[in-house]
Amino acid sequence: MRNEWLASGGAYLILGVAWVVAAILFIVSALRMGAARGQEGDGCVLAIGTFVTMAVGGGIGLQIAPYPWFVLTALGLGLLFPGLLVTYWARKR
Repeated sequence: MRNEWLASGGAYLILGVAWVVAAILFIVSALRMGAARGQEGDGCVLAIGTFVTMAVGGGIGLQIAPYPWFVLTALGLGLLFPGLLVTYWARKR
């Protein structure tokens, strides 16, 4: 049995679901971090920043690897960039 579901759009379904769930979690955590410190504006900027860095990291991951591996690089970089941003912001403040 050949697994051609990945080639027929399954990879983009996996990426889409993972990016949406991760983006929601990053945005909620950024807003909560800002509210916990009494800096709701900074939390909102951090939430926007995590969304943008997730899109940029995921886009870079889509471009740097060939067919089956772009799923891993897009997920990895899409989750790494906003994670680094949130970690940096949490340590700085």
